[in-house]
Amino acid sequence: MKPDATANRSWKELMPPGRVPLVVVRHGQTAWNAERRFLGRSDIALDETGMQQVERVSRFLKPIPFSEAFSSPLRRATQTAAAILQGRGLPLQLDPRLAELDQGHLEGEKAHILLSQYGEFFAAWQKDPATCRVPGGESFSECQARGVEAFTAIARQGHPGAPILIVTHNMLIRAVVCAIRGLPLSRFGDIEQDNTAVNLFSHGNDGFEIHSINQQPSPASP
Repeated sequence: MKPDATANRSWKELMPPGRVPLVVVRHGQTAWNAERRFLGRSDIALDETGMQQVERVSRFLKPIPFSEAFSSPLRRATQTAAAILQGRGLPLQLDPRLAELDQGHLEGEKAHILLSQYGEFFAAWQKDPATCRVPGGESFSECQARGVEAFTAIARQGHPGAPILIVTHNMLIRAVVCAIRGLPLSRFGDIEQDNTAVNLFSHGNDGFEIHSINQQPSPASP
């Protein structure tokens, strides 16, 4: 992970006045993440490393006074959100639009095993992932559309200066970042998202802004 130049600045310092802050967190690690298996809608729990990661990120985010909290309904996301919200008395709102890209027939497999069976798909994905539908799943552009829709709806019900927590997934976050930055989905690989990455967005009358990407506490964080 490349160091974020904003890592030592608080969310308040990064947030322009009059905007709704969105703290967007990727879930902690699962065994399938560690094994580099395709993971979309399969409801896989956090592994031991993932549980340690969410403990660290919950401490890291403790100073932020969240006004609302939203999560993908998948277990790895709700476990991450529950750790962050522990002791806050804040209800967790589940939004299916925040679920990960549906990986269809690729779920649970490794890319090298699937190359012979789905070679045409992988070639098309390399060329233009936006128009490419995952076999038995959804297209990346569909994932992006519902992600942007969810982020927009959540932000519009928020209040300036009152941070909202959103816990979601790797591909969905990358897709939304591409939309906000006006990048084609073929550039999704330029956007880093480690497990329990913390990203700071905001929303105002002029739409979304991104203030920091892929920030994390160090393993030595108290």
